[in-house]
Order: sequence, then structure tokens, then C-alpha cells
Amino acid sequence: MTMLGDNRLAFLVAGLLIALAILVLVGITVFIVQRQAWRRFAISRLHNSDFRKKHPLLQLADPQRLLDNIKLDSTVKNHSDLAVLKVAWLPYLRLAFAKILAEQHVETIYPLAHYDIAIRDVSDEQLLTANTLSALLDLTNPILARLEPHIRAYEMAFNQYAAEQALTPTQRQQVLSFFSSHVDYHEQLNPQQLEQTFPIIFTYLFKKDQLATLTATNGTIPRWLANYLQDHLN
Repeated sequence: MTMLGDNRLAFLVAGLLIALAILVLVGITVFIVQRQAWRRFAISRLHNSDFRKKHPLLQLADPQRLLDNIKLDSTVKNHSDLAVLKVAWLPYLRLAFAKILAEQHVETIYPLAHYDIAIRDVSDEQLLTANTLSALLDLTNPILARLEPHIRAYEMAFNQYAAEQALTPTQRQQVLSFFSSHVDYHEQLNPQQLEQTFPIIFTYLFKKDQLATLTATNGTIPRWLANYLQDHLN
């Protein structure tokens, strides 16, 4: 190939790279503009009195937390009230349902903390149509009617293990944090599985070298815990 041909090819490649870079920059700019427009729309809706009247439970939320959920959202949503509720309200409700019930002095059938567990089983669609606390309780009480025996069994097993092993506050917190993040309250357990749950979690967190040789699939621990160990020890 001649020198002239080499130069033409180089210019062509350079031109294509420049065009590609421009397209990427344009795409990024458009995305940023659209995302900012979505955030402005969402924030304006949260401050809109008619919107808040239509969704009265928003009055019970921490306004700053709702705004933070909007600002932290890294996607572009449709400019709709439904999208605003899904981004701002639903994550807050799922994390703070028990707190809201406590602040409103709502009488409940089950321990307040357990309602944060029950609400995980309620679909977004159901939560979006529930405009009162009583409606939310109607959704969560039947769930707790099924899960409460499992929750209480785990609580008793943990309290017994923590007392017997004299766990430090830090150890208690780490074990409970791991447990809460991974537990499946729907699983039916036999006494042996329940008894082994927290010793195995403690060993995994603080003495992992002793756990590597254990078999996690022999039915002596809950299936959710066995699956986790299989994924992280192999």
C-alpha cells in the first residue's frame, strides 16, 4: 500500500473514532438531561399537594428519605405518578413499615418488627393500591399468620444460642445481620435444622476455616443456609 493510501486509511479510522466518541458523548448527554428531567418531575410531584392528597400515606414518610430515593435513582423513568411512587415511596415503605406503625401508635396483632418481614411478601402492585394503614395490615396480617411460628422459633433459637455462647454485642449484631439478609421464613424446619442454624452462621462468620470441611447438603441445616454455603465455600 502506498504512503497516500496509508494516510487515507489513518484519516478514515481517526474520523470513525471521532464520530464514535461524539455519538457516545451525545448519548451520555441525552441520558443525563433525561435523568435530570425525571428527577425534577418526581420531586415536583412529591411537593404537589394534590398528589399527596391522592396518596395520603406519603404524609407518614420522612420527606428527606423520599427525596433521597429520587436523587439516588440512576435510571430514567416515565414521567408518571406510578413511577414516582415506585422509586420514592415503595423502598421507604418496605424498610420503614414497622417504624410507621409505631409512630402512628397502631395496635397490631403481631410484634411490630415482624411487619417489616411480612411486607417483603406483598407485591408492589398490592402496596401501590393500599392507601391506608389498615389496608396494609390487611395485606400483612395473613402473611404473619403463616410465618409467625417460624419467626418465633428462630428468635428462640437465637436467644438460646447467644446466651449459651455469651456472644458479644458485636457478634450478636453480625450474626443477626447475616441471618436477616438471607433467611427464608417460609421453609419448614425440623428441630435439628433449627438448632444448627446459628452455630453454623457463627462458625461461617468467625471461624470459616473450620467450616470448609463441613457438608452443607445433608439436611442438618436449613436449605437457604445450605445453598448459601455451597455458593460461597466451593
